[in-house]
Amino acid sequence: MKKYFRKIQKELIMFIILTFLSYVVNSLNPYFLKILFEGQYKEAIIGYTACLILFIVLCYFCNITQTKYKLKFDQILKEDYFNKVVSLNYEEFSKKKVGEYISFQVNDITEIGNDYLGPLMAIITQSIRLITYFVVIIITLDIKVSLILLGVSLLGVLLPKSLGTETAKRRNNYLNYQKKYYSKIEEFFNGFKVINFRTRSNIEGDHRKNLKKVLDERYKYGKANSFMWVLNGLGSESLNYIIFLYLGYLTFKGSVTTGFAVATFQYAQSFMEPVQEILYDMSMINSSKGLVKSFLDFIRADNEAHKSIHIKDFTEVNINNLNKNFSEFSLKNINLNLEKNKKYALVGLNGSGKSTLFNILSSHINDYSGEFKIDGRDISEIEPSYLFGVMNQDEYMFSQNYDDNVTIFNSYKNINNNVFTNDAEKLKGSNNCRLLSGGEKKLIGLVRLFNENTPIVLLDEPFSAIDESKKQDLFDKTLSLNKTVVMITHDIGENLDRFDSILFMENGSLIYNLPYEKLKDKKEFRSLKNAVSI
Repeated sequence: MKKYFRKIQKELIMFIILTFLSYVVNSLNPYFLKILFEGQYKEAIIGYTACLILFIVLCYFCNITQTKYKLKFDQILKEDYFNKVVSLNYEEFSKKKVGEYISFQVNDITEIGNDYLGPLMAIITQSIRLITYFVVIIITLDIKVSLILLGVSLLGVLLPKSLGTETAKRRNNYLNYQKKYYSKIEEFFNGFKVINFRTRSNIEGDHRKNLKKVLDERYKYGKANSFMWVLNGLGSESLNYIIFLYLGYLTFKGSVTTGFAVATFQYAQSFMEPVQEILYDMSMINSSKGLVKSFLDFIRADNEAHKSIHIKDFTEVNINNLNKNFSEFSLKNINLNLEKNKKYALVGLNGSGKSTLFNILSSHINDYSGEFKIDGRDISEIEPSYLFGVMNQDEYMFSQNYDDNVTIFNSYKNINNNVFTNDAEKLKGSNNCRLLSGGEKKLIGLVRLFNENTPIVLLDEPFSAIDESKKQDLFDKTLSLNKTVVMITHDIGENLDRFDSILFMENGSLIYNLPYEKLKDKKEFRSLKNAVSI
């Protein structure tokens, strides 16, 4: 975390200085109480009043500075985490549920600020407070009192330390269950369309079960934390008892004044507060170490090779002996060349491997064997977003306006001669594209795809939800693009003869790469046509 502390070091230093000054001022109050009992009324009242006013002012600026460094720390961590997430390749991203990322971004990082940085700064400032009081007591009272208070305080800090590991374990269990709960909630809400009168009761029951698990772990953590507090209280209250015995001894000896006794008890109370704070903060830091480690491991992980080569044009794409294995499906020995400005239809039954090949071409899958090269250069060395524009079957829309969606927040230029702009003219006034119909989202997806301005475009069922009256026109426009086009389609009618070649897949293999005229009489294609027409 050192690099993050360095980024807020100015605020931290200012906070420590202001806190130190406030403790110096506050530590003089028992002294003024002592001289009040000794008859120095004027000096006591003036000094106590001045210290009280100055302490309030310093506390105000301390709180302002603390708020600043906490907010800045939270911002830096959340920006780094978000930037790391969006830099993952799709395969790496898909290893976790979206709800887990959201939970960590919204809750866990905030808890790092509250349960790690906050307690760490508290330990530093409370330690400064103890040292300040130690010095002031030597000056205003007696060195023996200072040594007793400091010695007992250190003993009180060490006493409950051994239980920190158990508290940390309980807290981490609670946080892990909480992440699972958030993911479950996300699933329920994303699947809202399947919630109805018949399913609602069971869904509520499943939610209740998951919620109970979270609350059970939270209770276990709370119980461990409560026991830690008891030990903290035992350690700090022992300070009062020892001072009580010490003053009793001095009284018995007849060598203590009322002012000295009152001031000593005041200082004992002043030592108790930082001791309790340090004990609590130590347990909080210990329990948050797992969270901090998770954050740092994720940030430091080299999840994706750094692709610095930006190629915006090409001559040929070559795929040789490409294989991808899943638990129940394999893509086998794919050999494919894509030529500049040629048009390819990708067809086959569901489960034939179309989507897997499509996802490899679009760099959504990177873990495979074989060669995938652009003009002789391996795709792993290239930033693919400049070459491949992708329109998925369920193209995602942000809950933003039309312009933000077709340019992805001005990442792409809104090209003036976009052939699909007129088709989406009525959608330009939309302020929330998430609320549009399926067909309207497809239109925006096509406008976005053109704005990406890549030499290769990959489309997965781009016209599936569009009105029949518009499909042919959009199909014609797509094939008229001066780009290489690869399109997954279940429309295996006469329109296939508009493509330069049909990529026919079956059982994970690319069995044909032929023009429609040569493919249409193949028995496998006739079987596909019969299956689709049923």
